[in-house]
Amino acid sequence: MDARATDDDPTPADLREWIENVFAQDPFSLRLGIELVEVVRGRSLLRMPVGGPCMNVHGGCHGGAIWTLADLAFGIAGAYDGPILTIGSDLTFFRPAGPGTCLYATGREVTRKGKTGAFQVIVATDIADADSVVATGHFTGRWVRKD
Repeated sequence: MDARATDDDPTPADLREWIENVFAQDPFSLRLGIELVEVVRGRSLLRMPVGGPCMNVHGGCHGGAIWTLADLAFGIAGAYDGPILTIGSDLTFFRPAGPGTCLYATGREVTRKGKTGAFQVIVATDIADADSVVATGHFTGRWVRKD
């Protein structure tokens, strides 16, 4: 089920501008090199290069960096109605991501009831190839009141 647009929704350009401003103020996302590729109401696509601050002691991408990318994909997919906070998440890891690769994360709103929404997230090295999936998850969020 896709998120349904309303007359109160920000335009795609306004939504992108708001998200890029938030990114510019988030030193953690900046340090990880996370970039916004695409955003529309209820959907997002992000990119993160694997290397440097993302690496773990075993030579792969740290699970915390992957979780951060997934969490941001969820949050950005839900940003059409203002800030959304994670109130639950479940992320399953399938394979490692090595240095020099690039991870992509898609977030998609599945359903919404009032101020609570459920989202599916997929993290992969090639978003079009099921064999490249690194992690999948479900995130539940609650929109916070707009000022």
